[in-house]
Amino acid sequence: MESFFDAERRMLTQGDETRMISAEKMVVNGFPVRQYKAVTEGGSEADVRVYVVERRLYVLLVVHDRKREEPDVKKFFDSFAFEQKVPTLN
Repeated sequence: MESFFDAERRMLTQGDETRMISAEKMVVNGFPVRQYKAVTEGGSEADVRVYVVERRLYVLLVVHDRKREEPDVKKFFDSFAFEQKVPTLN
């Protein structure tokens, strides 16, 4: 599972770790999540959340001006919700 997170981190920084501003481990609804913040080549800021939910990988990405307020980024990330699958009887 860590390999998914490592691959996303490498992709975000394109091999240049000096672009990484922060990396945070989180748990949401019992599932592992990583949140990354990096500077893009053009000088913008990229915020990424990577979720591993059962056998699925979800990647949310927001690119914005560096000086911009971040409530919209937080609101976007917080709006993502997933429910655990409940087995159905057939």
